[in-house]
Order: sequence, then C-alpha cells, then structure tokens
Amino acid sequence: AKQPAAIVKGQGTFLSPAGTAWQEFDSIVNFTAYAQSSDSPWSNSTGRFTAPIAGYYLCTASGYIRNTGGQTHASQYVHPQWARNGSVGIVGQTPYQIYGHNEDTASGTIYTEGMSRSDVIKCDADDYLTMIIYVQGSNWTFYGNYCMLTFTFLAGV
Repeated sequence: AKQPAAIVKGQGTFLSPAGTAWQEFDSIVNFTAYAQSSDSPWSNSTGRFTAPIAGYYLCTASGYIRNTGGQTHASQYVHPQWARNGSVGIVGQTPYQIYGHNEDTASGTIYTEGMSRSDVIKCDADDYLTMIIYVQGSNWTFYGNYCMLTFTFLAGV
C-alpha cells in the first residue's frame, strides 16, 4: 500500500516576507524536497503538497523567526495556517495560532520561541496543501535554512 510522505526544507538565511498580508510560506523561504515517497507528492515548482490518495495526513510546520525592530505587543505577531486547495477554512473553521505577540521588542531584536504547527487534515485525492503565514508588522525575518514542513499519510478514508 502507498504511504505518501514528504519532508521539505527552506533555503537561505534571514528572509523578509512581502509585508502585512497572508502569503504562502514557500514564497518566503523557497522550500525544496529533502525526502519524499516515490509518488512525489511535493512540487518544488508550486511549493505545494498534493495528496495522491484520499485520507488523513499529519502536517507539520516549523520555523525560526525573529523581529528586528522595536514594536508594541499589538503590532507584532505571526499566524501560521494550513490551507487546503487555497482555503484556510478547513472543517468549517479557521485554525488560529499566534506567535511573537508576548515579546516586547522595545529593546531591539527579539528571537521568538520558534513557530510550529501540527494538524491532521483530511484530503481527497488531488487536494493540495500549503502553509500560509500572516505577518503583522514589517520587521520580521525567517531563517530559511531552519524552516521545515512534513506531510505524512496516516489512514485512508
């Protein structure tokens, strides 16, 4: 039986997102396949994982991020979200996590505790998954070499 899986790693050092907006994580750190199953579910050209078979997938994301300028608590945070077929509304709700909000950067550069997200997502065959990031504030950078996504098939439907 097929066991689709992929591990992808980011590239580069401290990379800045395009600004305060939702954007695909791949557009910031340019993920490339590190290891994947023979059905090649990760596309380096699109930055997307495409489910080769219907089922439940464990999806993880991690990132090393920093804020390079003094900002208030309310103006500096990062939201990581999984999107299926371009929509963050998975199972009727938008999953919501926030990173960096409690850091006081008035004194300068701050490294947050790191960003991570793990979810089990139900996919039909040919659904695609992306990690999207909402960045609030203009002073965030992502260390691409320390960013990773994983996709692991758990069970069919």
